[in-house]
Amino acid sequence: MIQSDNNVAIKPNVRPSYYLKEYDDVMMGNRKTFSSALMSKEQGPALCTELLKSIFTLYLNWTPEQVRDQLTPEIVKTMKLWPLVKRLPCPPELNPQKELYYVAWHLYPQTRNVKAPELIIKLYTDLMEGRAKKFPSGYFDGNDGHLRARILFLTMVREYLPPFDGIESMYAFFAGVNGKRCINQYKLTIPLRELYGSPLAYLHDALPDWQKDEELYEYYNAMLQKPRASDSPFLPVTEEERILAFGDSAVTTGRSFVENDGQFETEVVDFEMEEKGLCHV
Repeated sequence: MIQSDNNVAIKPNVRPSYYLKEYDDVMMGNRKTFSSALMSKEQGPALCTELLKSIFTLYLNWTPEQVRDQLTPEIVKTMKLWPLVKRLPCPPELNPQKELYYVAWHLYPQTRNVKAPELIIKLYTDLMEGRAKKFPSGYFDGNDGHLRARILFLTMVREYLPPFDGIESMYAFFAGVNGKRCINQYKLTIPLRELYGSPLAYLHDALPDWQKDEELYEYYNAMLQKPRASDSPFLPVTEEERILAFGDSAVTTGRSFVENDGQFETEVVDFEMEEKGLCHV
């Protein structure tokens, strides 16, 4: 690595033909591995990006869109590109060994045809249908992690649960044990455990501001704190208590979740939900 006097790394000024010659040597069997510069953590990704662009243009005569749509693991293996491809960042929702369209997204950002929320829903679809085993490590860390958790919860409610009769029935459902069972069944236990103290808190955080109800949240959260009979699977909330708190208009449904044996249809969720709510109100 070339460094200045103040130890700040400087990107070396090397013509693409320099590393194309190295790639030719690897392809011809004249050398077994790529140089330490290409494989380095600091400058490797940038160098591999430029080298891959040259390879796709000069050797395959591909457009950026062709790289996105036609690059396969077989081609990468045949052309001995795996060491270079592995130096590129891959979105955590994708399988870097199979879903190689991310290579074009990195090399040519204008080819990216999927938004971040769609990738989150795609990962959830893969998880539910057995194509993925678990969420990536650290997936729910930081602000991005909270956003992912909210998107996943809203996707679960939209895609797997029947419509609720009202906001109150939604809060009541996730305050009870059926809400916990629902989250377990639909594989959101990890964000629940890492970010929230209860399914009720998860619901309240995930709802858009125009659907949040602080009074309902405080009421059911208080019910969670009450002791309950050891043999009772439900929270000690009676219909009389609800009517007393919210009036005769309060509607409670003993709604349980439904199992979905059908195909999960990937759909971008309107996460602001300004036009469509999660329940009938």
